[in-house]
Amino acid sequence: MTHRILISLLLYCSVCSVVRAQQPPSSLHPQAETAASRARHHQLLQCLKNGTRFDLGRATEELTVTVPVDTLVLRTFLTAMGPDKVKRGWIASRGVDFLAASGPTAIPEILRVFETSDRHLQVSVLLPALARMGSDARKAVPFLREAVKNPKTNRNLIPGLRITIAHIERDYTEIVKVLHEIEGNPDYADSMVLPLLCVRASVWPDKKFIDAAVQFFSDKQLIGQSGDAPHFAGVLVGLMGEKAAPVKDPLTDTQKRAIENRHPASVTITLALARIDPKHQETYLRDLFKNYLDRPCVFSRTMQSILAEVPYILMDSKLSTCLARLVEDPDPAVADGATCLLWWAGLAGRDAFPRLKQYVQGNASSERRALAANALGRVATFAQLRELEKLLASEKSGQVRQQLKSAVDYIRSLGTSSEDPFFLKNRYPPELPIPKK
Repeated sequence: MTHRILISLLLYCSVCSVVRAQQPPSSLHPQAETAASRARHHQLLQCLKNGTRFDLGRATEELTVTVPVDTLVLRTFLTAMGPDKVKRGWIASRGVDFLAASGPTAIPEILRVFETSDRHLQVSVLLPALARMGSDARKAVPFLREAVKNPKTNRNLIPGLRITIAHIERDYTEIVKVLHEIEGNPDYADSMVLPLLCVRASVWPDKKFIDAAVQFFSDKQLIGQSGDAPHFAGVLVGLMGEKAAPVKDPLTDTQKRAIENRHPASVTITLALARIDPKHQETYLRDLFKNYLDRPCVFSRTMQSILAEVPYILMDSKLSTCLARLVEDPDPAVADGATCLLWWAGLAGRDAFPRLKQYVQGNASSERRALAANALGRVATFAQLRELEKLLASEKSGQVRQQLKSAVDYIRSLGTSSEDPFFLKNRYPPELPIPKK
């Protein structure tokens, strides 16, 4: 894999979605369906049909951690992913998680929709979901092989079909082979394969691919160039995790230049470093929070499009627990930045719940505990709603109670919100007071 194909793939990713590295732990999947869970599933179903962007995101995250679900839910979800590309873009990576977590049950519905869907949905959601299932999707292989052979299949889709089959059969040499075949071939300039490369990115890349990433981030002019290549390259190497250790030094230099130039890829590159070098996560995150990720930055339209996806995609258990610690940091900028990333990560940051809950119950100031309470509501699963309600019942501070009540009300009434344009204004964590000098 050369530097040139890495760049071409990364640049083309600007019209694609990428997917998270880990499938949600199976231990979170309930074995018995209660009356309450059935009612909640009905509520989530209605949310998929009529919900605003933020509601859809939360509903999809919740479905992911509460599968298995029935065919009706799967069909409703896939309908929601249909013609509205704005809505689809908002929940695409969450949708891959949900479909993949649904396992073989989802395969007939995925294949049914695949035959009539547009290519963007095929390569950004449907194929990555099958690839993420791995061997559990083996029943889809005959369909995929037939599509490869079919002369009516769009030739730009064939590399993605082959890579999906390779993921299902764990034939990672085939992935590298496909990438070499399409390198420099103008017929495949539009081949959208990067969402599939993000599947098991900690496993399949070979040394040549990693060397290309090192060369890519060693370019001192990278941050000064236009385009989203640094952002999408950061997502890919971040998903590689510690396997991308050779990229750490040039990526650290890129982070410094990005922050100095207030480049929007600063967030992605920082989270990538935190995944690649977990021993020094706090160092990278503090630099981002103190020197870039302030409130004006968070509320910019460009940054919102990044925050809506990247923290969710790159969040893992180590990172979420690290951020929960930093919410307690004496520096308001650090605490605010850590809260920001957990807020946007949603249920991908659910491993932060125990530490955040402990902090909310503690003796910190009302302002600090209110900040943590807001994030706590975002990372709380529906199963943890009772814990939030108990906190609310015992809390004395009006500021903290307000944040807990807002979280409880939102989770309970999910799908009924009409505040989409004002969601951030109404729901975002309260700003900490500026300390006196």
